[in-house]
Amino acid sequence: MKTNNKILLAMAMLGPSLLGTQLYQTDVAVAQSATSGAIQGTVVDVKTGEKLVGVTVTVTSTSLQGAQTAITDENGFYKISPLPPGDYLVTFYYLELTVERSGVGVGVNRTTPVFQKLDQGKAGGEVVKIQDTAPTIDPTSTTQGITIDKNYLKNIPVPGRTFESALGAAAGSQGDGVGISFSGSSSLENQYYVDGVNTTGLTFGTVGSPVINDFIEEIEVITGGYNAEFGRATGGVINVVTKSGSNEFKGSVFGYFQPGIFTFNSERTPTNAASIDTNANVVYDADFGFEMGGPIIKDKLWFYVGFAPAFSKLDIERTTKSQTDCRALQANGQLSGCDARLAAMGGFADGAADIDPETGFFITKDLDTEIRSRTSTAYNILGKINYALNPQNQGQLAIQALPGSAKSPGIFGPAVSGFKANQLTTDISAKWTSKFNDNKTEIEAIVGWHRDYINAEAFDPIFANDPRQILLDGSLGLWAPTGAGTGFPESQATINGCRDTMPGGGDEFPFLANNCPMDTSAYVIGGPGSLTKDTEQRRSARLGITQRLKAAGSHEFKAGVDVENNLSDKARLFTGGAFLQNFVGSNFVVVDRWVQLRGPSTMDDPRFDNKCRTPDPDTNGNGGTLDFDCDYLGGQLGNPGTQVVGNTLNWSAYLRDSWQIQPNLTLNVGIRYEEQRLRYADFLQNQVDPLTNNQLGTNAMVLKNNIAPRVGLLYDCTKEGRSKVYTHWGRFYETIPMDINDRSFGGEILFEQAFDSSGGQCGPRDDGIGAANGKGCLADPNVIGDSENLIGASGVLIAPGIKSQYMDEIIGGFEYEILDDLKVGVSYQHRALGRVIEDVSTDGANTYIIANPGEWSA
Repeated sequence: MKTNNKILLAMAMLGPSLLGTQLYQTDVAVAQSATSGAIQGTVVDVKTGEKLVGVTVTVTSTSLQGAQTAITDENGFYKISPLPPGDYLVTFYYLELTVERSGVGVGVNRTTPVFQKLDQGKAGGEVVKIQDTAPTIDPTSTTQGITIDKNYLKNIPVPGRTFESALGAAAGSQGDGVGISFSGSSSLENQYYVDGVNTTGLTFGTVGSPVINDFIEEIEVITGGYNAEFGRATGGVINVVTKSGSNEFKGSVFGYFQPGIFTFNSERTPTNAASIDTNANVVYDADFGFEMGGPIIKDKLWFYVGFAPAFSKLDIERTTKSQTDCRALQANGQLSGCDARLAAMGGFADGAADIDPETGFFITKDLDTEIRSRTSTAYNILGKINYALNPQNQGQLAIQALPGSAKSPGIFGPAVSGFKANQLTTDISAKWTSKFNDNKTEIEAIVGWHRDYINAEAFDPIFANDPRQILLDGSLGLWAPTGAGTGFPESQATINGCRDTMPGGGDEFPFLANNCPMDTSAYVIGGPGSLTKDTEQRRSARLGITQRLKAAGSHEFKAGVDVENNLSDKARLFTGGAFLQNFVGSNFVVVDRWVQLRGPSTMDDPRFDNKCRTPDPDTNGNGGTLDFDCDYLGGQLGNPGTQVVGNTLNWSAYLRDSWQIQPNLTLNVGIRYEEQRLRYADFLQNQVDPLTNNQLGTNAMVLKNNIAPRVGLLYDCTKEGRSKVYTHWGRFYETIPMDINDRSFGGEILFEQAFDSSGGQCGPRDDGIGAANGKGCLADPNVIGDSENLIGASGVLIAPGIKSQYMDEIIGGFEYEILDDLKVGVSYQHRALGRVIEDVSTDGANTYIIANPGEWSA
């Protein structure tokens, strides 16, 4: 069992005192939606402390269409929700007294406490105006995390231009190479929401929609203790709410420019026993744009639009170099000067490459330097409409698009061996909220569509149908004059410096057999290798119902259900139909092809006219072979079998009660149920697996009966929302990303053949390479390799009774607001990984089984 403990002691300056920013610590709410917050409190008499019944409380804001109103109950209590994030004016009407309290901030999924004392002795008709900061502590929530508003993003430097760059402000966060992780979990265990819609990347769980910071109203980061409304994550939950229009026309023009001159250049790290070094430096990273919003019909219909092109350029300094043979180690431990003559002629050459005695690296001479540039362009687009039928019934429609393109030349080989790509990420969300029964009943419905499309192809069309070939264990001296036979040679300076000839033939170090070895680095020629034409889609719907009632205190019940239908359509092909590794010095070529095996349903399909062979695992390595009829998948988009369609269906339901036993004592109890159905690729569904002979159905793996209870307790000793002592325990299940659909449930099989290229199977020697060209191994599709193996030919088995991966967590803490905008707190978090899902093998990696290690055995 894996555990993680975390204790945090925090003293934070919050609110407008921090450059006009707001960064709320460890006080994310439980009773609101992922796109809105709430205001609640009690109203009492200033002299007697009597709880005042029947006080009319109204909230207004430029962020709110119309006004929202509540009446205090017999305990003087009121609550107003849902409220979009922003600054609010709260007005209290009692008898003939009016009190206005301005500057009340509301955050995403957060309850702002506003407790008010009224002086009934004030003269009738007088309006009392109060400018005060509302407490930054949410006395109804046990969750840990932060809320980052637009002012923070505007005024505090963050290391990037999208919301992910700001996530490091959360306590317990760190970068793990693919994203920001929280509380000991990996970043791939997070869930990301934009305007209430799940935009998490479907394949691995990365950030799916990188919204630019200038379009963001607020970011909520929940790092622990999230309630029953949230699930499918064992890391953090990130809610991003984009800006909306208002009753005022407003907007901004912005720009960001990072020139290379202000970016410290990286230092080149030499590669030993290789003749190409690279060093990448930023030339520029820039974006500019505008955002604006306002009323179409005041208090009824608002709009918001934003547009921001972004451009970047990275220069890769590519240096070719040769080894030297002109120095000797002297008696004093120092190297001599350079003299390429033999010792008998008065020089220091000895036929061996010079070595630096201090580093142990070969001494090299730079031959030529070339700049190759990677460029990218993207266009951030956002449009939003807010509509209010009346204060009780409101809707929102948001559309976000991020088209982009990139070009990346080849680096360790001809520039034309690179790739170019274009991408389009699209998110559409629609939300409707309604309130009934004197605002005691709330309904929120959200539907969304997240789509990500990427297409990658050859940098130069002439290599679109060429296999990618990795040349190893050779010499740049051989490859430079012709670009290893591609017709795109290296520079003349490189050709001259790498030339290996006898003395007098133009070789600066003629006694060195290989001036420019490529022993530890490859030389890459041909097409881009894997072609990409991938589409990921998530269609989602969420429905939540909130009911408030009185029974031994006040209760806020919330029940909901959400469904996600995840689809992937991915290309599985190599340019030229194969991927080649050519070990030139060893005369050894490895050929990899994607293949599809003939099954009972394809017995009459003529395309399965190849043979794929692999060692029989049942013979224990004694020479047995399994033969399959197969089809070598083609190297062009649209070839049969090259598009693989996968599907996962997720659904969940939850019920939660936030019970305020007293205004300062709250018990949160919830339970969540989740299911995940991971399905076979469409061409495998309801077929007989040609590898295992098992009858397949629609679902490859069904993870059900995932019951996740949550319970938390809070106490506010100040009774004014300025403190809380809290604890929470919960179980959280992790959703499995769709990479498993493509790999394990998508019939992914690679046929690998190895050839002795000196035996004629791969054709004659290619002088531009120094051995046979690996493409010659593809000339005869029926040729039998010296060794052959089907990677994935064992099939994938699912252990009976497999269950979902989960984590248990307990948190606790204390927070106290000493002064306005100053609070202190201490928090504790303990996480224990209770169960994992892994692919395991019981027969030396011949067969893989997806199982729960420690809970299953063969």
